Amino acid sequence: MAEVYDKLLQENPVIQIVKGVDDICKNCPNNKNGKCSKEDSVLGNDKRTYELIKDELKEEQTWKDLTRLVYRNIIDKNKLKQVCEVCRWSDICESQLHKKV
Repeated sequence: MAEVYDKLLQENPVIQIVKGVDDICKNCPNNKNGKCSKEDSVLGNDKRTYELIKDELKEEQTWKDLTRLVYRNIIDKNKLKQVCEVCRWSDICESQLHKKV
């Protein structure tokens, strides 16, 4: 996951928000033939994130713009634990918070 994050940070691609399994999920062990075996948990995280950024969210935007949006509305307001609750990747996310966007 850290490699994916670093690649996104370096390449700054245009991101399209989708529902369900996406490109980031392709190597996840919970991806079972394009269906997430932890979908209920992941959709909960996604919904909580969306609710906190939806007013500024565009249909497509760069990775860095999306990251800034998440920082401004979630991380800077200390809402990461609220959003991610019991996500097994939260330690990786927290360890990446020091990287500049």
